[in-house]
Amino acid sequence: MSCNKPEQKKGVDYIIRATGADHQVRIFAATTREMVDYARQIHHTSPVATAALGRLLTAGAMMGSMQKGEDDLITLQIKCSGPIKGLTVTADGKARVKGYVENPMVMLPPNKAGKLDVGGALDMGVPTTVPLSTIFSTAFLVTASPTNSVSTTWPSTMRSR
Repeated sequence: MSCNKPEQKKGVDYIIRATGADHQVRIFAATTREMVDYARQIHHTSPVATAALGRLLTAGAMMGSMQKGEDDLITLQIKCSGPIKGLTVTADGKARVKGYVENPMVMLPPNKAGKLDVGGALDMGVPTTVPLSTIFSTAFLVTASPTNSVSTTWPSTMRSR
């Protein structure tokens, strides 16, 4: 006698985009569980490294989908002093992403709230200039902070070419 398990239907990742206030505001939301799980499998990442990479992959996919051309690329890079050392993600205009964690096996105890300590894995971030697009020739500064957040700022000294 054999037992056939029903085929489990995989979820579908997607990005929702919306605009408001006469196109003055853009809103993005994404579900990327399958993408992050695939990255976990191929990179053999620890849970905390998976969470960090997943967040940056998701940000890259959303920012990539904002590109004007399908061949435009964006690279997000976080260099940090924590045990994860750094992460790099590249995305294109079709929101296709690839990423890398410098130390994929980071293991940390849960933070005070009992959650994965992504902030502890990153610790203090080092500002890194990252090309936004080959067309616009502009850049973002991406900085990781110990408060478990990633801030993206537009440097006032940068100008479009």
